[in-house]
Amino acid sequence: MLVNRGKFKLKELPVEESERHTARRVLRTMIELGWVKKESKHAAIYRLGPKGELLLDVDEETIQAANS
Repeated sequence: MLVNRGKFKLKELPVEESERHTARRVLRTMIELGWVKKESKHAAIYRLGPKGELLLDVDEETIQAANS
């Protein structure tokens, strides 16, 4: 989903309600490591972070569309 669209919402992931806390914890770690980013602490959309843009196979158009 991230590679194809450059962004996603937690509710779009195939995660059970009981697993959402773990998913949020993993996403916070991914933010700290630069794989994903959010516009603000309360934003619902996760976007490609700097490391994700550099190391994942994502085309430039997808990156630009995700950041607009």
